[in-house]
This record gives sequence, C-alpha cells and structure tokens, in this order.
Amino acid sequence: FAFSLQAGYRTIHLVDYTGGIRYIRQANSSVDVEGFLRQGIEGTLDFFNTWINSNTETNALLAKAVKLRFTDYTETPEGDTIYYSVKRPLTWADFKDRPRDNHFEAEVIPVIGYTEQNRVANGIIYVDMAIKVSVAKSDCWVNGEKDDYVLNHEQRHFDIEKIAGERYKKKLLAMKLPTDNFYGPINVEYLEALRDATRMQKQYDAETRHGEDRAAQAKWNVEIDRELR
Repeated sequence: FAFSLQAGYRTIHLVDYTGGIRYIRQANSSVDVEGFLRQGIEGTLDFFNTWINSNTETNALLAKAVKLRFTDYTETPEGDTIYYSVKRPLTWADFKDRPRDNHFEAEVIPVIGYTEQNRVANGIIYVDMAIKVSVAKSDCWVNGEKDDYVLNHEQRHFDIEKIAGERYKKKLLAMKLPTDNFYGPINVEYLEALRDATRMQKQYDAETRHGEDRAAQAKWNVEIDRELR
C-alpha cells in the first residue's frame, strides 16, 4: 500500500506499507475471502493512523504552514570578509587589493548571500535565514585620494547592497510560502534581489558619475539613509 497527500494538482508520497494475508482453505469448503481482506486492510489503516499520529507535528510533508525568521549573518573574529553592520563602516584599511589601472579612484564589490536551516515543530516549518551582505577586503582597492568623500561613495555601494537584501526579506515575509515547495519562491526572489542590487548600483554610479557629481551624490546620500532607516 502507498499513501499520498493530494496537494493541488499533484500528490505527495508519504509512506509505504507492505503486509500479507495467510489463510488455509479446507478442500471442498468455502472461505470468507472478504473477511480476510478486510482484516488485512484494517491492519494497513491502523498502521497509517499510527504513522499520522506520530508524524503530524514533526514531518515537513504534513506541515500546515511555513514561517520565516531572519537574522543578519556575522562572523567573529573578522577575516577577509566584512559583513554589513551599521557599527562597522568601511575604512581605507579595508582596501587590500592592488590598484587597478583605470580612471576610477576606488572600488568595492558588495554581494548578497544567505544561509538557511529549517525544522518542523507543531506542524509548522520554521525556516531560519541569515542574510549575508558582504564585501571582501581582497576585492577592494584604491588608486586615488583617500579622503572621506571618496570613502563615503564606496560605503554607499555597500549600503545599496544592504537595501537590496532588506527588500528581499520584506518580499519573502509578505508571501504565503507553500509547504511542499517553499524553496522555489525563496530562490526566485533571491535572483530578483541580485537583479535589483545590480540595477541600483548601476543607477547610482550613472547618476553620480562615479561620485564626480557632488550634488547627485548628496541626493543619493539622503535617499540611501532614508531607506536604511
């Protein structure tokens, strides 16, 4: 016997049960075959009932809902990677890579990632996600004036990546994730967050002309601070 759960237009396999029925029929005598089959089927249903009772609170296949819980990833002690924190702004000492031979004064390459763990309790799938907005010191370089204005421009690239990560969290929290495929929307929205970050980074550099337009830079500073708050 195979037991499955109907979920929308598909079925989710739950558990299999293998049993058998043995009986002796005397020669020239009839047998209540239905009674034997009923006994076997009742035994199978007893098994399934016991399985349901013991799995309903802890088996993800039987979960009733998905709940997301977010934290910001940190690492102690700090290594080459800087994980975003308002208490940990960039400093010129973080720019460890060799200077590039181009017209930019400095560059940072922020990225978004996440770690995920899940467990089932009381029929709920709890998904714990740690969002990783980070910059590698080995990817940061400077080839110009090490002043506060240039450093602020690079910090704002880091801030923009943080904003994209926060938007990612908000989108997921607003969704009702399916219990049978909650990874699907999480992965789709993650790709959208990467696209959103790339779009904002390009727009930021285009409008500020990589920091050369100080008026545009000031407007972006205000907007970034507003959204971070």
